[in-house]
Amino acid sequence: MSHHWRVELNNICQRYDVTQLVWHDTASGPANAPTWTAHVLVRGEKYGCGSARTTSLARELAAEQAVRRLWSELG
Repeated sequence: MSHHWRVELNNICQRYDVTQLVWHDTASGPANAPTWTAHVLVRGEKYGCGSARTTSLARELAAEQAVRRLWSELG
């Protein structure tokens, strides 16, 4: 993984004083091989969603969506 989207998301939130950043993680499928889904909310609105075999990767995918949306909104 060459880009650290969660770090970028946190940096943007600090730079623009976005204090309402919330993660929701859920697991589905068999207990021995779950699929994790992460949702990231910014100011109470869902900005990204990602699914993967680990919570870390799911959050990274969700963070990428959130960063791209924030970039488009903030210019």
